[in-house]
Amino acid sequence: MLAEAIKDPEVIWSSHREGSDEIVDFVYEYVNAAAAATIGVPAADLLGRRLLEVLPAHRDLGLFDRYRAVAETGVAEVIEIPWFEDGNVAGAFEASVSVMGDGIVSVARDVTDRVLAEQRLLASEKRHRALVSELPIPVWINGPDGVIVANSATAALVGVDDPAALVGQKLYQYLDPESFDPGDRLRHFAEDSEETQSFGVIGRLPSGRRHVQMYRRVVEFEGDVVAMWAAIDTTDRVVAEAELSASETRLRTVIDNGSDLINIVDRDGTIQFTSPSCQTILGRRPGALVGRRIHELVHPNDQHGAFNQALRSNDEGPVRVRAAHADGSMRWLETVARPLPASPSGQTTFLLSSRDVTARIEAENRLRHERELLDATFASVHAGVIAVAADGRIINVNDQFRKLTGATVRAGENLFDLTYDYLICGPDDTELAEHERPLELALQGCDVVDMTLFLHRSDGSCLELEASATAIATADETAGAVLTLHDVTDLRNAEREMRHLATVDPLTQLPNRRAIEAHLTAALARNRRTPDRLTVLFLDLDGFKSVNDSLGHSGGDQLLVAVAERLKAVTRDGDLIGRFGGDEFIAILECNGVHVPEHLARRIIEALDEPFVLSAGVANIGVSIGSTTAVGHETAEAILATADRAMYQTKRHSGLRRSSHPVGPADR
Repeated sequence: MLAEAIKDPEVIWSSHREGSDEIVDFVYEYVNAAAAATIGVPAADLLGRRLLEVLPAHRDLGLFDRYRAVAETGVAEVIEIPWFEDGNVAGAFEASVSVMGDGIVSVARDVTDRVLAEQRLLASEKRHRALVSELPIPVWINGPDGVIVANSATAALVGVDDPAALVGQKLYQYLDPESFDPGDRLRHFAEDSEETQSFGVIGRLPSGRRHVQMYRRVVEFEGDVVAMWAAIDTTDRVVAEAELSASETRLRTVIDNGSDLINIVDRDGTIQFTSPSCQTILGRRPGALVGRRIHELVHPNDQHGAFNQALRSNDEGPVRVRAAHADGSMRWLETVARPLPASPSGQTTFLLSSRDVTARIEAENRLRHERELLDATFASVHAGVIAVAADGRIINVNDQFRKLTGATVRAGENLFDLTYDYLICGPDDTELAEHERPLELALQGCDVVDMTLFLHRSDGSCLELEASATAIATADETAGAVLTLHDVTDLRNAEREMRHLATVDPLTQLPNRRAIEAHLTAALARNRRTPDRLTVLFLDLDGFKSVNDSLGHSGGDQLLVAVAERLKAVTRDGDLIGRFGGDEFIAILECNGVHVPEHLARRIIEALDEPFVLSAGVANIGVSIGSTTAVGHETAEAILATADRAMYQTKRHSGLRRSSHPVGPADR
């Protein structure tokens, strides 16, 4: 009942939260009749609805945030609601907001009439101030004593806040003594005539002294003879004239001391003025050129339409011409022509501003020549070369790069936006990620030298490349990078073939003597680190010379190839069998048991005891085997020598030197 008795609008809202503890809106829980009338919605229709649904402008005006602050902090607040219109609500209000339970209560007061009255008063004051500020400045001075008896808008001119405060003051105290002599003030009233004078006005002026032009007339005012003054503020004009004079001085200083050559010519090109820089640029005294035509200085080949047009309009941009120096040489000038305002006599003149660009043009020519050389180098080098900017834009690329990659890339394209039909792989032949590729590494500031790459192309071929990439660095950053690709496919294949030939017996394709010694040296080193049984078998064919004698060297070669095949068949995968030279073979057994060497020796003897059917005939041979086991820090040479001696002891003691007995040609 008490709430219903309140005539001001009263509303109670509960806090509304969604998904968190943060208040996202308020819900109408109670609305009195005054509030419902103000909102323009029946109270029953408001209950249960959200504030921002009914009055959404509360969010934009920041009112919702202030309501939420009251609810969260519990601190009551008086909130001024400025003039706004939202739905049926229009006006200005002052609301007292406080906490009630989990929500807030708001009692509002309609202050629309007060706000409108204040706005009307403010508008009236503005109109009054505008009217006063636009009036001339009449000042009445009472007789020769100079006391002000009346004034209008002089207060702002002399820096006084209240115009009425000037009444009773002496005008002379606000005039600058440099422009007005107070001792001469009697003369202004002795002469009954009109007078115009300029004065400097002083006072409490934050902008400094003002300049005014005052019109005086002696009149009779309330029975007294007074001087009536009307003052016009001429400060802006005086300052502008001073700035114009200073600007002319600065311009003359720039022309006299500037590095550009300034000429003023008439429509026919006759020189009327030349700046002192003419001496520096063309080696000529400025005065000596006045009266001559500008065309006399310009190379005949440069007196083309563009230059002549530039002399008559400002439509053309800078024109490059050659001008004659006093020493006979030519200087490149970049000239801009602009028309000047016509003279009082109507003569049209033009200002020619010329800059000596000889050094720049020579540098451009050198740069163009260097680029031509660079382009020629790109085109003629046998390697594939591409240069890119830091953002991936291709600066230059040669045909060899396109040939190697099969990509039709062109200068100006962005390398990172293109797709390719090839894979870039590293030395292990796995595809490289983008940040692992040489060009990207160089763009990150890392130089790459002779990186091995495998390029798998769309036609199924694979190239082995050596890639080098270097960053193009400036003082502050990496501006780009250059990538060079050398096709080393044939070279690497030849190297691998040479390495193969250097370690493999070309007849039997078994490891040769060099490979045997290298393998044995490594095996001995491993055996010293992790001791295990390491045995070397030295094999010498019995009766091989007889085969050579009876079947010829071709038959002997066939026999050696067949022996190699049988030896590979009986040895284990981890063992090495190689040809030591002639009819001598070596078997190296690692990680073997006690009886492995004897077992392998028996298998070898049994394998070689079988007849060999060759194209030249059938051969029977035997084999003598010497065996030794590493027990200390022997060298490969010592181990082999020991095994060789053991083999010869076997030959002497066993008497098993056998001869081959060809029985005729084998079935073809």
